[in-house]
Amino acid sequence: MVVAAGDVGLVLGAFYLAFWVRYGGDIPTYNFSAFVQLAPVLALVAVLLFFIVGAGFQFLLLAGWRYGVWCLNRTLHGGSGLWCSVTTVTCSPF
Repeated sequence: MVVAAGDVGLVLGAFYLAFWVRYGGDIPTYNFSAFVQLAPVLALVAVLLFFIVGAGFQFLLLAGWRYGVWCLNRTLHGGSGLWCSVTTVTCSPF
């Protein structure tokens, strides 16, 4: 939960920094009030996207990591897998 709050804080900070850079450090009141009104929507969208994309990305990253370790283990112990090369430690589907 703390990580999600930090991520949302970074997203909101990035939007604020974009406003700050766009207006040369002097954000007009009209635009700043629009940012303040939009911040809860940005935070909600960020949390939803982090949850949706993060879950899929975490699964793919974990699957890739497990496959790489499996390939390395097979290679180091003299075995060969479907896509693992016995002569090198790299794993490739080609």
